[in-house]
Amino acid sequence: MLRMRKSFLMLMALWLHSVAAAAAPAKAVTPEIWFFLRPYAMTAHGVDGRQGWQRLFLQTDTPWPPFMSHVRVVAFAGNFKTVPDDVLVKTFAKLEERHIGFAIESLAQSWVGFPEHCGRGVEGYTDPPGNAHVARKVKAAGGELTYVTMDGPLASGHYYDGPNACHDPIPVVAARAAAVMREYKKVFPNVRIGDTEPFPALTKHPTWRRDYQEWMRAFEKAYGEPIAFLNMDVNWPQDNGQWRASLRQAAAFARTNRLPVGVIYNTAIPGGAKSDGQWLASAVGNFTAVERGLGIVPDKALFESWAFFPKRSIGDESGPGEDYLVKQYLRLHGAK
Repeated sequence: MLRMRKSFLMLMALWLHSVAAAAAPAKAVTPEIWFFLRPYAMTAHGVDGRQGWQRLFLQTDTPWPPFMSHVRVVAFAGNFKTVPDDVLVKTFAKLEERHIGFAIESLAQSWVGFPEHCGRGVEGYTDPPGNAHVARKVKAAGGELTYVTMDGPLASGHYYDGPNACHDPIPVVAARAAAVMREYKKVFPNVRIGDTEPFPALTKHPTWRRDYQEWMRAFEKAYGEPIAFLNMDVNWPQDNGQWRASLRQAAAFARTNRLPVGVIYNTAIPGGAKSDGQWLASAVGNFTAVERGLGIVPDKALFESWAFFPKRSIGDESGPGEDYLVKQYLRLHGAK
């Protein structure tokens, strides 16, 4: 009898433990963090893009910043001609050592082999040979390209309505983009291709959902692989808050279509800030509004500035850097 009672109590304890485990909330997962390096140059506005590269990859007498242990992808959207080869070699060696991926944000609409009366001077248009050179430069420096994210191909190729607009049908947009992206795949067979589009500009088009589904199908047919993710480039409070409804629509669309989604966290330019501190505080407010206010937690959190602020990538004695933004984001997610 005593043995039966002990067995019964043990079974009850196991049952209660399983019920408690099932009722416990799942542990929150921090999105994949992308940290964009500024172009390797000193600008007329005082932005020292070299500082981040030097601090992370060239200086051997400084410890690895703790926030970088949470960064899964280092990304670059500038002109590779500005980056010396020896800097790239050291950069890629450190990324490999730290098991951090590398990504490029690339113009994605080819004007080579297509009617050349359109696209000239329009954001997003490029030539495949130029992109092939970038791919070879990365490879020669020992780099491994994890991702390429296309710079607004649907927005620039199909919707854009300004000077030299192409107004291409979506299959032609896909053919132009595939022509460029194939140059990266030739050198890096395992590279994954994603898309970056502007919001709420995209969702203002009444047919955007149908158009984007057609774009996904057309790109996969032209390139041979599907779009790997959608990154949202948000026009922040300048549009009286329309971005909130736009992000809700886009996040729901992405879930329905099983498309991983990212959000670029920064702030409005040029009126969004007049100092490093204002820029950073505004950007923190934006990602808090997205993830706490709207309850949208993306698969990827991208930290990128193309404004005059902050002046540096990594904070130092002269002031805060863009790393402050990542640190505050990690605090939001309870990461240590």
